[in-house]
Amino acid sequence: IYNGKYRNPFYSKYALWYRWSLDAEYLNKEAQAFVGKYDYSGFCSIKTDVEDSVREIYSCKVWREDDFVYFKVCGDGFLYNMVRIMVGTLLFVNEGKIKSGELKDIILSKDRRRAGKTAPPQGLYLNKVNYYAK
Repeated sequence: IYNGKYRNPFYSKYALWYRWSLDAEYLNKEAQAFVGKYDYSGFCSIKTDVEDSVREIYSCKVWREDDFVYFKVCGDGFLYNMVRIMVGTLLFVNEGKIKSGELKDIILSKDRRRAGKTAPPQGLYLNKVNYYAK
């Protein structure tokens, strides 16, 4: 997320511009609620037909580097729009629309209406895929 005071046209296709102040340390603490094995059906696009919505998130980190705020999510798989909904939910936490400490209850509720908006795709990148033999 580009968190500069003014929109930068050079980043418009590559990073979501968010003009309000982002507290990366606070969001990093809140993001730890995502870590674990849960049914993430509340963090999935309604239009999906996936049969098993249980996923394990190994780590979820938020940090700031100058005017950029990074979100890194590592897991055993992701549902359609899952990471974008996770980021949108954290933005709702930042805005006070979701209270501190409420994320775990939202995850366990499996209710898409309780999670935040789906963040736009700008800035979403698949960084690495690891395959492990069973």
